[in-house]
Amino acid sequence: MLSDGVELPEPATYATEAEATAWAYAAVRHLQLDPAVLFHCGGYHGASDRLISTFSLGVYPGAFGLAQSGMTVVAEDTCAHGASVYPEMRQWLRS
Repeated sequence: MLSDGVELPEPATYATEAEATAWAYAAVRHLQLDPAVLFHCGGYHGASDRLISTFSLGVYPGAFGLAQSGMTVVAEDTCAHGASVYPEMRQWLRS
């Protein structure tokens, strides 16, 4: 009866697997760990190497959703907010 599906009690905008992965990547960077800790070879349906490459190149799936939730700032909004850009976080929990 268990599945990979996440059921939220109420609709939450920008609360998908992409945002969870972006949050986890920011945490790995904050802790100064190797991205392979997160994107381990046994996960992500065999796409671990591609995800490491994608995030290492500065392409951050899910970061926009974190920014829309007020948790970080994405590059195009840096001037307007004067804050550090993702993968640095303004806050770690959604308010």
